[in-house]
Amino acid sequence: MPGVATERYRSPMPNAPKTPVSRFRIDADEWAAFGEAVPEDTDRSAVLRQFVAWYLHRPGVKAVKRQAPPATPVENPRRVAGRAEHELERQAAHAEPGPAFPWYVAHLQPEQVAQLAASAQRHEGWAERLQAAADAAPDDPDRAVVEYATAQGLLGRTDYQQVGAEPPES
Repeated sequence: MPGVATERYRSPMPNAPKTPVSRFRIDADEWAAFGEAVPEDTDRSAVLRQFVAWYLHRPGVKAVKRQAPPATPVENPRRVAGRAEHELERQAAHAEPGPAFPWYVAHLQPEQVAQLAASAQRHEGWAERLQAAADAAPDDPDRAVVEYATAQGLLGRTDYQQVGAEPPES
């Protein structure tokens, strides 16, 4: 994995290893953190081989000794982002529904559409989805963003009233 190598692990591979190479997938951040956690006098492969031998109950093999945990737990950034996205979706699902009627959005003035699109863009964590909505309608990307944001509950009655648009009666 060239992107996660550290100075400590730049030694060349032997040209005639006695065991075959085994590959598996692991998050790059986790692999790098694992490399830093391995004791200086060994390498990741040795730790993994010892773990496998212990897991298979090989005689005389003891469990791998781990370092003491850090004072503050280190979280995987992708896992944190996934939880944040889930929380945003949960909040949007419980938000006060706005006027999610495409026919109503079609009657907004261009300056109202621009203001509502700007308001929608201020919601953290939704940039990629809003951009996808804009890309799907190249003729009127702001209007597509407003329709999407309204349907998702990001824009509610208050947002429409702030730009001078009255939502239709329910």
